[in-house]
Amino acid sequence: VAALDVRHVNELPKIDGDPGDAAWQALTPVEVKTNRGANVPDGEVTVRVRGVYRGDRVAMLFEWRDSPRSQKHLPLIKTDNGWKLLQTKYDIQDEDQYYEDKFAVMFALNPEIGGGGSSHLGPKPLDDKPGAPGKRGLHYTTDGSYVDVWHWKSVRTGPLRQVDDNHFGPPLPAPDKPGKRYTGGYTQDPKTGGGFEQN
Repeated sequence: VAALDVRHVNELPKIDGDPGDAAWQALTPVEVKTNRGANVPDGEVTVRVRGVYRGDRVAMLFEWRDSPRSQKHLPLIKTDNGWKLLQTKYDIQDEDQYYEDKFAVMFALNPEIGGGGSSHLGPKPLDDKPGAPGKRGLHYTTDGSYVDVWHWKSVRTGPLRQVDDNHFGPPLPAPDKPGKRYTGGYTQDPKTGGGFEQN
């Protein structure tokens, strides 16, 4: 992958997802090939990336083809016995059939896998903490660093024209309630700009 040239601009583009802004048009995008995605042909999609900055503010444009669009997030269906959640693996936090399109990007000072070595695979990466219900691993750093994670969700944050601001950091304490999901060092930053809440 070619290095991304984040250019200085005198005026940041309007943050509206429109690639027609002059700041974006002046840049050649870098193409990043991704794989193992859900609900995309062969799990592969190419993401085009452009970036600009002014002072201490950075704007990024990410573009990708998405066919078919997944616009459902754990829909509810009314049955004779009440409301039923449509899901296949939500109980182990691994739903991909009844789940919306999502896109995430990580910013880290360390290029090691996942930034700061933040991807730890296996059913129980931390001996003294719970494992993930899906047994695939946890995100956390081991060197005290933090990885900034931005997460767009087509149903939950897309209509709000927002992106969730999250991070991976050192392992968090284990949950104090039985059955509550343990996320390693993955958590959300404060929602000072609004956002969605689970119903």
